[in-house]
Amino acid sequence: QQLLAPPAMAATLEALSAELLETIAAELTAAADLGRFARVCRAFARAVQMGHVWRAALALAGGAIGRSGCPRRALRQIVTLGGCSWSAAEGGRPAGLCARAHPAAFACNDGRTLILFGGAQADGTCLSDAWAMDVSSGEWFPAAPADPGPCARTFPADCGGGAVLCDARGFEFLVVHGGLREQGHRDSETWLLGPLGEARTAARWRWSKLHARRGVGGLLERGPTPEARFYHRFTVLGGSSGEGSARAVAAGARQAQSGLGSSLVISGGCNYMLRPLLSVHVLSLRGIA
Repeated sequence: QQLLAPPAMAATLEALSAELLETIAAELTAAADLGRFARVCRAFARAVQMGHVWRAALALAGGAIGRSGCPRRALRQIVTLGGCSWSAAEGGRPAGLCARAHPAAFACNDGRTLILFGGAQADGTCLSDAWAMDVSSGEWFPAAPADPGPCARTFPADCGGGAVLCDARGFEFLVVHGGLREQGHRDSETWLLGPLGEARTAARWRWSKLHARRGVGGLLERGPTPEARFYHRFTVLGGSSGEGSARAVAAGARQAQSGLGSSLVISGGCNYMLRPLLSVHVLSLRGIA
């Protein structure tokens, strides 16, 4: 009489080897997918406990393992912002750079350079110097030290004092507008500083005053010069020139990569009589080539 073999038991997820589950989990590059994977069963959850399966997800998030040595812990720090903290930019203070209140401060060069302009000392004296700091090292450099630029001013109520824009070639320029020159005296001057770049090149940057008419280099300010004001708003508008030339396409790519716009809008605020303003003016650098 022939004996029949007992029926084979159906394999379960719990029966899969730990090595196979870890290999499968390591192929998942999204933290959310790994979380879903861990909720399937206990065996899957144990596989996700292994730190190395989180390496791909950590790399996708742009993080590094760091001092903890655990990819899962490093990814948790990124997702929960648990690793955020203040750090001092210890680059030393060069001669000529003094403490100040109400300066105008801007970022350029993809966030690697900080520009500081103007402000007021403790006795109320306005300053006209500009400085560039390398954010990674904290080192300061004078910007356009030998170039005549805006007169001394501070920015206590000027919504930042301007913005960094891109021209038609994709180069960055700092636009400074208005400010308080002395108590009760505001103007509507507009100045450009650039082309900007690494902080250590700041000595080669140049100031140029912008007028309400077309001048040297094709600078054009749309419409009449905005009247002097305070408590106004600056808004940066994005977008490339829209031309089809190879140069315009390349400039548009550089502008998109930098995340900067090419136009600055000034709106609202109050005039010297504290009367609210509704006038809107647009300054575009698209015509600068």
